[in-house]
This record gives sequence, C-alpha cells and structure tokens, in this order.
Amino acid sequence: MMRVQVKRSVVLGVIASCILSCAAMADPAEPSANAQAAFLLQNDVALKQLAADYLSQRFDFLDVKYAQPDLQGEDGWAIAYRWDIEKSSRQVGVKGDRFTINNQTYSLNVDGNYALGTAKNTGDLSTIIGAFRMERGDLGKLHYVGKRSAEFQRCLDAISDPSDPNDEAGWKKVQQDEDKCWSTHGIDQLVQGADTAYYYWVDFHAGVEGNQNYSDTHSLFGLNAAIAIQPSRANAKYNLLDWPFRLLRSTFDSESRYVAPYPALRLSIEKLKSNDAVRELLTTDNEMTRATAEVAWQSRITNVDRRPMRFTFSYRYFYELDAPDVIKDSGQDGYSYMTASLRFPAALLPALQATQYEFFVAYNKGHLPFDVGQDESVEIGISTNLKVLGALLGQ
Repeated sequence: MMRVQVKRSVVLGVIASCILSCAAMADPAEPSANAQAAFLLQNDVALKQLAADYLSQRFDFLDVKYAQPDLQGEDGWAIAYRWDIEKSSRQVGVKGDRFTINNQTYSLNVDGNYALGTAKNTGDLSTIIGAFRMERGDLGKLHYVGKRSAEFQRCLDAISDPSDPNDEAGWKKVQQDEDKCWSTHGIDQLVQGADTAYYYWVDFHAGVEGNQNYSDTHSLFGLNAAIAIQPSRANAKYNLLDWPFRLLRSTFDSESRYVAPYPALRLSIEKLKSNDAVRELLTTDNEMTRATAEVAWQSRITNVDRRPMRFTFSYRYFYELDAPDVIKDSGQDGYSYMTASLRFPAALLPALQATQYEFFVAYNKGHLPFDVGQDESVEIGISTNLKVLGALLGQ
C-alpha cells in the first residue's frame, strides 16, 4: 500500500483545498485511495490550525501587551491567555467524489485577560467553558493525478530540513526546493482548480464567565453554531474584504497559494445566572437569556521568511432577551465589542530572529459583559504558544 507523506512545512503553509489535493494524489486504481486521502486531515495540528484560520481564533497562546485606553482608564501592562484540552472522535474520508469530515469533540477551554497593577482591563471577559462540539465539513472534490503522485512524493522526500531551526538561509532554500517540486510536477496547477470548502459545527456548552479575577461572574449553559466558507480560487475575487490584501500578496508574494476565507459567522443562545455587582445595583433579577452574534475574519498579507503576516478582525454583539425595564433604560441589554489586529512574525525584526513569537498591534472598541460603558484602546505586544513557553521554562 502506498502511503502519502507530504512534508509538514507544505501542509501547514497551504489552505484546506490544497491539503486535500496533495493528500489525494493516489492513483485512482489504488484500493487505498480513501485512506490516502484521509492521511493529512488526521493531523491534529493541521486540523486545529485550519479551524483557527477560518474563525480568526488562536489556540494555546500567551500574549504580553501594553494597553493604552482612552481617557476612562489607566494604561499599563496586561496578559491574555488561552489553554485548551480536547478529545476528539474523528471520521474523515471520501463520500462520493467529495472529501468530508465528521468530528465529535469534548473540550475544556480556559481563556481570559488580566491587567497588571492599576492598568485598565480593555478585554475583561474571562471564561472557563466545557463543551461537546459536533463538526462537519465538505472540503472539496478530490482530484487524482496518477503517476505524478509518486514523482512528486520522491521530489519532496529528497529535500532535507536544516539541522538548525534558526538557519534562515537553509529554510529559504527548502521553500524554494518545495516550490520547484510543486511547479515541476504540475501540482500547483491542480490547486488552482480547488473547490469551495465549508466547515460548520454546533456545540453544547456550560461553564462560567467573569471579570479578570472572577469576583463578578455569570454561570451559563447554551448552544453555539458557526459556519465558515473557503472560496475556490476562481471565486476568491468575490471576497471584497480581502481585495487590498490580495493586491499586497500579489505584489510582495507572487507565488502565494493562499486563498482567504469569507467572514465566519457564529450565533449562540445562553441561559445565565448572574453574580454581578453592577447588575445587582439595578435589579434583583439575576437570571437572563442572552443571544450573541459574532462575525470574524482574517487574511494573510504576505509571508516573511515562510511565516505569515496577517490581519484579524472580530465583531461581537450581545443582547439580553426580555430584559427588565431598568436594564433596558440603563443601556445594559445590548452591547458590542470590536477588535482588529495586525500580526507579524518576530523574525521580521533583524534584531530578533526567534521563530516562535509574533508581534501584534491591536485596536479594541466597545464593552464586554462586565464593563459598564464604551471604551477603546490600542495595544502592542508579543505573542507565543503556551507549549513553547512551557518548553522554555522547563529548560
């Protein structure tokens, strides 16, 4: 049985449709084509990153940032964090001539923001949430390329990664050699015709949300639903939000195979019980039903030494259903929060060639459940993966 082994540096640098095309490069006569097509999507890291790319989310991160609010608060240092534990039961494979995924995941997510000293917390919502999520995706039509499969595979296998992870010249040579394999064996042309892909899920969740030290909290349970769509390359021109970034990519990274997703949509309905000092000043009704809508999107601008510079955007709106009149009169029944950021690899700065970090500049406006009024802030900071930080501390 032939096994497909596309190099990890190719897998993580290419969108879902490209991953599928690469994974399905078996001869149609091979009885193991289904298993071959499923190979890459059984990689947890690649799957998790795909979901993060769609939703403008990140996983297992720690941000250290300096926040400058408007006149309503003090500036200063803060941290933001997210830590996940997940266990999945996954079915991936071919249905007809389409590649599909069905996934059931149990998860525990801990995330939040903590302002240090007298600094104002400009992203005050912190959560501990357990969830059961059911996911489904149709990631496009499979394309078979026959004997080119083995030739392309041999071309990739002949490329050796540098022994030094910080050997930038060596990694650049690897990228050039991989690109040559793609063009020589016609795989880049195959990707050009990749289909539109979509990915959606529903989750049932419960937990607690609070301010940074959980002195004010809401216990909650509810339902989330989300959908994200990746256009085909032919339809990417209809993604109007991506137009300026697409222009930049074509100017500075003409070989990029990246196609930006359409904005993703998430809707939720939750039942909450409040232990919130601000709400208690207004009403004795400590139970509420809340609807939330979120639109999230991100796009890559260009690559810097094989790592993406990207723009992210998220807008959330919260609305309390059948709120007491006193809550409506105070304007606390509906509120919104918007954040946008520019993120770029630390290697962009000549003085810092570390590959495990990225810098970011972010702008936030609005308020979250434990704020009492509109606010805006600008943040600048550095971000890393918690696993990287753990390895560093363990040395």
